[in-house]
Amino acid sequence: MANIRLKTTAQLVVPVVFLFTLLSMSWGALDGWLGIQRSGCGKLRNPQSLVRYRMNTMRLLILIGLILAGCSSNPANYVPSKPVPQDRVYASYPKFFTGAYVTVRRDAAPSGIGLGCENEIYIDNIRAYTILPSEYATFFLTEGKHVIKVDTGRGSCQGRPGSEEITISNGISQEYKLISPPGDPLRLFRIM
Repeated sequence: MANIRLKTTAQLVVPVVFLFTLLSMSWGALDGWLGIQRSGCGKLRNPQSLVRYRMNTMRLLILIGLILAGCSSNPANYVPSKPVPQDRVYASYPKFFTGAYVTVRRDAAPSGIGLGCENEIYIDNIRAYTILPSEYATFFLTEGKHVIKVDTGRGSCQGRPGSEEITISNGISQEYKLISPPGDPLRLFRIM
């Protein structure tokens, strides 16, 4: 994911100069949008137009400033995840004629909290995977209803077991994120 943070003053000045150039080229259209009435030689017709002109110009400058401030913010850090290693896969789910792939993803542990915590994934009451932070498990389930249960495993884990009943339709993949709200059971949140 690209980092959009502005690093130099030139990166800020160039878009602002470009915007003002565009605005000055289409000042007549901008006057209409801002509600300004001008006489034939470009002067404002009445004092109310001048007040409206100044207010609308300030609004436009504030809008441009907010847009530029939004573009210079720092995006969330993206940590790539890796598949669960084979030594923590306890059941296999071969591809069948009808069904779809399901992915359960666990985000990275924020600032080391829960780093050593393992979560157990049960599919239809069969222990299938042990998942750690920054890992995902992808498996194929047949068409119909299935129950995915998430339980705390070994380590410094918080949370109570939780389960989710999902319905699999032929060819429609699903992706879930494993979340652990404080004081609530572990949950699977569908993201796709």
